[in-house]
Amino acid sequence: MGYNKGDTYEEKIELILASRGCLFPGSKRAGASGGSDVTILHLNKPLGVEVKRKGADYGGKYLSYSHKKWSWDNPDKITDLYDGIGFIENIDPNFIPKDFNKNNLLTNEWLKWRKLNISKEDVKKDRAIYEDKIQCDSEMMFEYYKQKNCFYIQIEHFGFYHLYEDKYNLGTQQFDGETRLRWRYKTMHAHAYYYGTKKIKSRTLYNEMLKNENNIAELFKIIETPWDCKFQAVLELKKNPEISKLNLEENQNQKFPKFII
Repeated sequence: MGYNKGDTYEEKIELILASRGCLFPGSKRAGASGGSDVTILHLNKPLGVEVKRKGADYGGKYLSYSHKKWSWDNPDKITDLYDGIGFIENIDPNFIPKDFNKNNLLTNEWLKWRKLNISKEDVKKDRAIYEDKIQCDSEMMFEYYKQKNCFYIQIEHFGFYHLYEDKYNLGTQQFDGETRLRWRYKTMHAHAYYYGTKKIKSRTLYNEMLKNENNIAELFKIIETPWDCKFQAVLELKKNPEISKLNLEENQNQKFPKFII
């Protein structure tokens, strides 16, 4: 995955925590690795916090279509929650995506097939059919983060909340936004970057190399990769939460939480 706006916001919060001396020593941002996004030092112990920019999705889980059915790529306690409200059962049984390995090709051959056969129009068609929403209550979101041992969340422009419970008695208010479960056909990488025949691993590095006067401008190229998508279930906000009285981005209306270092 590339560097995105969510990463930028996480870094911003991490820098704020570091400046206040309450970033847990040696901690690193989780990004998309599955842990808490940032870790705070509180009572000499790690306190995990999920960090979300405004409008971001939550709780993403990937799934695939094969052998005439949908299944989770990595079933776990979270996908059990999604199964509890019939997520997969709600997918139109007549929908057969173009992006599925009907001939059971080996990984390298399947990758070649996808590159040659899945166009932007195919992605648009599958996305239009696949994407929809299922109503669910906030308890599912609380359970999702409880499974990750994460009880607090920071949301850009709204503030700092607890989820399942205020486990460390910080005086937070509980997140009260309304959520829904969304079917998503997610673009993993929209483009591939090259210098000559050498693939460059990220757009950031591509741009850095482009500034280097020793490189030949004509050798730089960007190729669209519409085939690089994955089917996913994600939680999203249907209704924003009430503005919190606490915020890791302290301002005149919101206070910084009282962590005991």
